[in-house]
Amino acid sequence: MQTIDQIEKRRREIRYINYFLIYLLAMSIFGIFFFIDVINGFFGALEYNIMLRLYFISFVAAVILYLAQKEKQQRVLARKLLTDMEKTSQDLAKEVRNKEFLSTISFLISNLRDNTVLEKLFNVTRQFFQADGGAVILRNEHRKWSDPLVTFPENVDPVLIDDITKLISKTGRSFIQPEPGTESHQPIKGAKNLIAVPLRLEGRLWGVITVWFDSTVTLGKSELEVLEIIACEASNSALTIEISRERNELLHGLLELISKAVDAQGGAKNRSMRIAEQAKALAQEMDLPKATVEAVEMAARLKNVHHIVGNGKKNGNASGASAKILKSLNFPSRVTQILAANGNSKRSVSVGSSVVTLAEAYVNLAYPSRGRARATSSIIAKLETDSHDEQVLEALKQLIIKPKTDSSIPIPLRG
Repeated sequence: MQTIDQIEKRRREIRYINYFLIYLLAMSIFGIFFFIDVINGFFGALEYNIMLRLYFISFVAAVILYLAQKEKQQRVLARKLLTDMEKTSQDLAKEVRNKEFLSTISFLISNLRDNTVLEKLFNVTRQFFQADGGAVILRNEHRKWSDPLVTFPENVDPVLIDDITKLISKTGRSFIQPEPGTESHQPIKGAKNLIAVPLRLEGRLWGVITVWFDSTVTLGKSELEVLEIIACEASNSALTIEISRERNELLHGLLELISKAVDAQGGAKNRSMRIAEQAKALAQEMDLPKATVEAVEMAARLKNVHHIVGNGKKNGNASGASAKILKSLNFPSRVTQILAANGNSKRSVSVGSSVVTLAEAYVNLAYPSRGRARATSSIIAKLETDSHDEQVLEALKQLIIKPKTDSSIPIPLRG
């Protein structure tokens, strides 16, 4: 802003000088035209004539030099202004690039489900640094370094990868080559400039991400910190996903165990599983959200958990009793809410609990514990006489009449 003000000031000065010169020229012409005789008499002497000419030449030269100096100053200021504008544009472009990079990195880290996403994360990072090469190397369950997960270019010298993994294993910390102030020390011989950051999972070294440059570039702490942040966030995301995966496996195993225990208590083989499969198929047929489908399947499996916790005592509202038990065990609220509403005759019964209710009714009729199973038409006719949700009942009819070639439909389950 100060440079722009200076240029404007110089422009005004030059404009005022131009006005003065025009005024001086006009007055000279005016004087010569009206006072030509007086001037000829006054400057008739030779010495005055010469003095006037020298004075006029000196004045014109001084004005020209002054204008040239002002034009030079303006040119310098204009060049400085253009330089500042170019620098500002570069800074803005860099800021936009950084924002786009962080947005992409955040998305990839939040969806770090497998090694494919980790490869994408590496490629985006390498392009951001404009590095000539790089790699991601992970350790196996035996804490041995595996072959690189991804490298760029593909024909990377294995000695370079081996040197990096050895140094990371030995030091256990990030490093930058050459380190600021110690340009002569280069532990990795295969790359002139290099950044390597370890990936840690619960404090355990499980990989390394590295980028290198063939040409001489200036690497500082800021580049190292950026890569360390990426590695840290990726490790945290991987740890969260690992914990979530273990939790889901534990939960599914627990559900399977509870289902078998409930069926063993009730004397019906695979009954809970059949109800759960039927409820899941109904929910999918109704295009319910994935979270609702999972909650419905889980609620169907746990609907009769009170049989084993409550010593098999009968209860007028079995689902409500199971909901109380599961709620005390901190099961997901969406599951306990479905069970709490299940069996309630009010209009406020949720779609999820209606699905579970109809699925159980269908399984009871299709797979009775005693006697022969009814025909499909007889089952539908019986269900239509009961107070089931019309939308859910219609979905069941559509599910039954679907072609048998559709392997995603578990109906009918025989045997």
